[in-house]
Amino acid sequence: MLHPELISMENEVFRVYLGWTAVLVLKIFAMGILTGLTRFVTAMAGVVELLSLNNPVFKSYVFWAGVLVIKMLLMSLLTAVQRFKTKTFANPEDLMSPKLKVKFDDPNVERVRRAHRNDLENIVPFFIIGLLYTLTNPSVFLAVNLFRAVGIARIVHTIVYAVVVVPQPSRALAFFVALGATVYMALQVILAAAF
Repeated sequence: MLHPELISMENEVFRVYLGWTAVLVLKIFAMGILTGLTRFVTAMAGVVELLSLNNPVFKSYVFWAGVLVIKMLLMSLLTAVQRFKTKTFANPEDLMSPKLKVKFDDPNVERVRRAHRNDLENIVPFFIIGLLYTLTNPSVFLAVNLFRAVGIARIVHTIVYAVVVVPQPSRALAFFVALGATVYMALQVILAAAF
């Protein structure tokens, strides 16, 4: 049997009941927040551990990423060297003599530019996927050798394409070694995220 007169703020028992109910709800809410924060901090500690130079996988990734950044920056200088060597300038203000004309079609300059563009198409994805691969906590031996393979293959690709032109399949082999390693890391990242 219900007694509506008991459910009133004037009833001291009801007020105490509401007070304790509010305290319990707040305690449950606070415990949920603390549990979530604890899980977050624990997960972040694992990520921080993986993204530390104490981790040989991350250290190798940082090394090879740095090498490839310097390599790509040097490609700009190589383009400039080719432009001066062949007196091929794309902008009128760069012409060193009034006798020179703007040119866009020098094969030596274009070869270096294509190699540089190929770097941008392949090294930038490596930067992203290599870092994500590091977060999967892979085998040190495998990860270090994958990073080495990408770095060395990209350097060889540039040498045989733009510095000392070597006939195929040298360039294709270098390209596919780096591509294969990057695709393998991408598949491992996808599998780690999906399962």
